[in-house]
Amino acid sequence: MSRNAKKIKKERKRNTIFTRWAFIISIWTFFTAVGISMISDLLLRESTLLIALIILLCIVIIGAVADIIAVAITAAELSPFNSMAAKKVYGARKGIQMIQNAEKYANFFSDVVGDVLGYVAGFAGATVVVRIISLNDQLTPYESIVSVLVAGLSSAGIVGSKAIGKNIAIHNSTKIVLWFGKVMTFLSDWKLKNKKR
Repeated sequence: MSRNAKKIKKERKRNTIFTRWAFIISIWTFFTAVGISMISDLLLRESTLLIALIILLCIVIIGAVADIIAVAITAAELSPFNSMAAKKVYGARKGIQMIQNAEKYANFFSDVVGDVLGYVAGFAGATVVVRIISLNDQLTPYESIVSVLVAGLSSAGIVGSKAIGKNIAIHNSTKIVLWFGKVMTFLSDWKLKNKKR
């Protein structure tokens, strides 16, 4: 087989893998969106203003953390993890796996988690507006202004936290990926132990 034919075959295999991944991630997105929407609906339906604000804050924090993980995995170099894996550092092998599949992890954490949480943040923001209006009937004529202000503040919070998170992720990518690798390794080990029981 010629070099060109091998290259074409390799390219086709890569395209097949990415097509399969796109299909899998689309299904994941659907079920993640449905699950998070149901949970947020149950939590926010009868919530007070304070609880709605806490949920909105949690959404902003989770979104920022997911973005930090995505950027860190994309920015991390493989060589420090090869060195750590040789020394049997806990979580290093998982770190290697994540860096080698950086596009998949970045897609999941940045796009799937980020987009779903963006939708839920909008829903939480709307709940906050309703709670603020219900506390003071005099605000009813200014409902649209309150709505715009809450939407603006929640969007600014999400974008601002992600901007700070990206800076942290780029300058501390090795530490973040190793930490997340340790978390993932612990969860994998825990899962295996439960299966054996």
